[in-house]
Amino acid sequence: MQVAADGTAGSGCTPDTDALPDGVWFGFIDDFTRTSITFDLVCLRFSYDDGFEEWQVTNSNPRLRATPLDVEAIASVNVGGPDLSSGYRFSEFESVYAALPSSDRGAFIEIVNGRLVRVEVPFRS
Repeated sequence: MQVAADGTAGSGCTPDTDALPDGVWFGFIDDFTRTSITFDLVCLRFSYDDGFEEWQVTNSNPRLRATPLDVEAIASVNVGGPDLSSGYRFSEFESVYAALPSSDRGAFIEIVNGRLVRVEVPFRS
């Protein structure tokens, strides 16, 4: 894995493609349809300083990507701890996601064979 001078590592924050390649990505779901989402990819950086975890989110690219849903796509929202997630069929998830405070809408998405198979919203205030 290549590590940049600023300590970031991974597949990159802004792949130069219209569709996201297979993998796990972080960002915000901008819109839902029955067959796809529109995803706003952001750069997420973790660091540990003096024993404290810090998150830095950078979203300087206005590009949105349409991401097709797998027919069996699932979603989960953390409701209070590492082992306390509520799972949803994707058809139920849109209303759950819309009800979250905007500060809690960051989501990891997993793309397999060009289709979204899983969404996880990791934090709740």
